Amino acid sequence: MLVYIGILPYVGVPLFQATLTGDIPTECYLSSKQENNHISAMYRHVLGLDKSAADGLQATYNFLMSPFLYNGSEKDPAKAEKLYANFFDTPLQKAEKTAVSHAVQSTFNEEEVKAGLLNINEKKVLLGSQEVTVKEHGDWADVELHEVYKNQTREVQEVFYSFSLPESAVITGLWLGDTNKLDQRFPFVVSPRGAAQKVYNSQVRRSRPIDPALLEQVGPRHYRLRAFPIPPNNVQQRERQTALPTEMHLWLTYKVLGQDSGWEMPDLGERRNIFWTNQTKRIRNGKEIGLKDDAWLEKFIPASGKIQPVLHEVNLEEGYKILAKPLSSQDYTLPKNQRVAVVLDTSRSMGKHIKELVQTLSWLKKYGFADNDLTNNDADLYLSVSPGATPKRLDDLQQFQPEKVTFYGTIQPQEMLTQFNNLRGDTVYDVVLLVSDEGSYELSKNNKTVTDSPAPLWMIHLGGLPGAYNDGIIKSLQDSGGGVGVDISEVLQRIATKSILSNSVVSVVNGYAWYLQTLDTAIAASNQQDDLLPLAARQLILGLSKEIKLDNLKGLDAIHAVAKKYKIVSPYSSMLVLVNDEQRQLLKAAEAQGDRFDRKVENGKENLSKPINPLTVSVPEASGGWLLGVSAIALFILVKRRR
Repeated sequence: MLVYIGILPYVGVPLFQATLTGDIPTECYLSSKQENNHISAMYRHVLGLDKSAADGLQATYNFLMSPFLYNGSEKDPAKAEKLYANFFDTPLQKAEKTAVSHAVQSTFNEEEVKAGLLNINEKKVLLGSQEVTVKEHGDWADVELHEVYKNQTREVQEVFYSFSLPESAVITGLWLGDTNKLDQRFPFVVSPRGAAQKVYNSQVRRSRPIDPALLEQVGPRHYRLRAFPIPPNNVQQRERQTALPTEMHLWLTYKVLGQDSGWEMPDLGERRNIFWTNQTKRIRNGKEIGLKDDAWLEKFIPASGKIQPVLHEVNLEEGYKILAKPLSSQDYTLPKNQRVAVVLDTSRSMGKHIKELVQTLSWLKKYGFADNDLTNNDADLYLSVSPGATPKRLDDLQQFQPEKVTFYGTIQPQEMLTQFNNLRGDTVYDVVLLVSDEGSYELSKNNKTVTDSPAPLWMIHLGGLPGAYNDGIIKSLQDSGGGVGVDISEVLQRIATKSILSNSVVSVVNGYAWYLQTLDTAIAASNQQDDLLPLAARQLILGLSKEIKLDNLKGLDAIHAVAKKYKIVSPYSSMLVLVNDEQRQLLKAAEAQGDRFDRKVENGKENLSKPINPLTVSVPEASGGWLLGVSAIALFILVKRRR
């Protein structure tokens, strides 16, 4: 078995070692053979020896010192990280966070302040208090989350949340403040996703840290929140000067439709640097409560009474009407006479979900997808594989035995779709189901190329939703009219129900069918609700993304204009909190660029600094290097003693 063993402090070089224990050695090499040149330099520049003779002495020295010299190159870190990811289907720094942090504690880049993979679940910023306020409006509510962050370190820190919300919910606000005074909060702006990311990342630095916050939608129901800088715990106040901030306040608001259990709270996927204890104050609608377990938030806040879903309609100035129609259990149906392509991820991490995979395939067999009868339902299975293996197509689902599959390597959704398209030939499908796990977003590429799907693309994640998708996959999902889920029965039920309702249905989700109609063809009604404009705008963006070509700036700008007008977050538009004119000028310039919608993958990789190598000497200047000087003195003393 191939197991990662450790990182050498002098250059942060990861190595691999065949071991069954997974022990991590802590050998510390003085240098690499490739970089060790001080003997050659000393004899050449102090004693005037020619290069070939001096290099010969260096080679002899390296042989004698071989137990203390690493026999590799400075390219080994990148090579080893790539090999690790390709084999284990996860970034090295994420999977081996504890070991890496211990091995490289002396090589962290002090200028690296972004909360990266090594900061997952780190306890650097305490959640001092958390207040949730819910304002109910029948079957929907406005929710406000207010948190206070207290840094426990002597350096400024960034906090990072990855979370999900119900698919029909919409985020409507983000603010930062040094105190709890609402009139002194810094407000948000809605900006193209690429421009917002570029400006935020430019401000996350240790020198001259200035408050920004960034809230992005990174999937159908996935969000990423980052805030910086949380003031250090050693702030020195000065007399007769304005008090410096000692904590950070953050407010987030969203609108959500009610469910039987009440009002759904953000579901935490990942946290970096932030932590909470039983001393964290939790307030719900003005009353202090206690939370069990190590939870960020409870799953639901109970409603004050029974939630009764009703029909909603909203007229939008863009010439559209959005209808939200409640669905009863009798309105839902299962697929009939459907041909489905099941694209299976066989990467290494899927090996942990064989039980869920067996259950998924059993459901398909139970409902007629494995009887090879096209008059009923039918499913073809496509096995996507990592590089070096051969993808396969199985038209008989009964023949597939998951427990005999070797789950190996790593593969991204775009590559799975490419393999599927190459194998399917001219077979026509009604839906494409890509069955995977949480995946490895951090290993995905900044690739704007979108792989076409011949039918609505739905991703079914066994074991839980991922933290994010790259923008290429988001576009594939929205262009094809697909979505995401964790249960195949729910996904196929949503697909079938939508297909029998109307062509104007944008989505079937959270107990409602959402219709997109033009005003000149809309059914006349009289209960217009302007308070629901943000919820309606979210569905309008979803509907328009299937109609407008989003491979050009004109289409993207049109979609962004909707989000900006109604002040909401979308997959194309992010919320950014700015605090000064310099930041606003940076944003103005970024929004004018042609790459304003080009968002980069946040891989979270920590950039490790490289300490001074004592055995490496550059070509000396006239004044000479310190190592050459010391070496010359030592040589002089040695010669004098021998005389």
